[in-house]
Amino acid sequence: MVELAYDMSQDLRTATGTEKVTFRPDERICEVIFRAWPNKPATAAKGNSLTVSSVSSGGTALEVTTEQAGAPEGSPGTLVRATLPQCVPAGEAVSVDVAFTVTVAPGTDERMGVDTESRIAWLGSSFPMLAWVNGHGWQDNPAVDVVGEMAGSDVFRLADLAVTVPAQYSVGAVGTIGKVDENASAGTATHHFSAEAVRDVPFTAGDLSVTEVTSEGRPVHVVMPSGGHRVRGSDADWAAEVSRLIGKLESHFGDFPYSQVWVHVLPGVNDGVEFGEAFQITGRQEPAEQSWLIAHELAHAWFYGLVGNNQGVNPWLDESAATYAQELVAPLGSTNRREQPGLEGELGQPMTWWASGPQKGAYEDTVYTGGAYALMRAREEVGEERFDSLLRSYLNAKAYGFAVPGDLEKVLESDPAALRILREAGAWSGGK
Repeated sequence: MVELAYDMSQDLRTATGTEKVTFRPDERICEVIFRAWPNKPATAAKGNSLTVSSVSSGGTALEVTTEQAGAPEGSPGTLVRATLPQCVPAGEAVSVDVAFTVTVAPGTDERMGVDTESRIAWLGSSFPMLAWVNGHGWQDNPAVDVVGEMAGSDVFRLADLAVTVPAQYSVGAVGTIGKVDENASAGTATHHFSAEAVRDVPFTAGDLSVTEVTSEGRPVHVVMPSGGHRVRGSDADWAAEVSRLIGKLESHFGDFPYSQVWVHVLPGVNDGVEFGEAFQITGRQEPAEQSWLIAHELAHAWFYGLVGNNQGVNPWLDESAATYAQELVAPLGSTNRREQPGLEGELGQPMTWWASGPQKGAYEDTVYTGGAYALMRAREEVGEERFDSLLRSYLNAKAYGFAVPGDLEKVLESDPAALRILREAGAWSGGK
């Protein structure tokens, strides 16, 4: 369970935050580890940061150490360790309170940033993320200088997300919209949200339009700059395209894992970022012109939202699968090549491998396009209906859990052709 609270500055460039985390580790632990992902190279380079000022448990201040773990020199570290007063046995609840500060920088084409012209800020993964995953322990892999996700998180209940902003501003986030507490004397309003099962938390604050549109019976929350400033498409256009693509994805992967979906349409980014029940996306094109990107981010609701993985250690498990799903319902044709795209036999490599050496520029071609190509070939070999059924079995077996490549390998054991294709791509071995 997580409770988060942010108090945004007037210019939306900084926020002071508090977090309360309660979890039950399935092993004995003597410390608690949090990840500060705004300090990874791609976001830190633009001036974004997350600094943890204190960690306590039961009113007792804990000793805190911070490790760079991939953060560039001069930036706060990405790995924060807090020593518990005494070790906690497996199965016992651990409750920790964290105080932190976030700095949000302009000109950031990533999951967090601020657009001064539109007067909005967006913050994704901008909180101390608990690094414990039951069954897999601490996820302490370093951040790397590659644009992309590298987190690993268990599903948690977001009991409350409270975002305080100047009263003239609005907030859009994730999950269910709660009450708005107005403070007339301070000239602020606190917007509340909650969600039953998330791995990450995004929100957007500022001069916004936040609209709930029911499209094909599904609530779609569309967040965009007020008046559609610097973005294209209406809220109805976005909701219709999102609902249409969800229907297409459901025909392959089963019911959408959430009762609603949030789309944050942003003027300052060129791509999209997934958060399970929510996603951020560029507003520089009409929704119908980027169906492929919407489909990709929606597919992450199944691959990472429903079935989690460590995106820094096994990035192909969610990115290859999401690109494969995109190709099924809104194809770009990028996987229709005669030869395996990217570096052959290297699909399963971790982000640390992709971040250095001559292979650095081949990450996207291999993990996104090459992985999707391998999955498409496996589907052709096995048969479309059979392969769709196998992937649904994998999703059902690991629903709201955490996967490693061996989990998918086990599901595909009954189809040697599929195993062979993915083995040759390097999915199981992490290299040749």
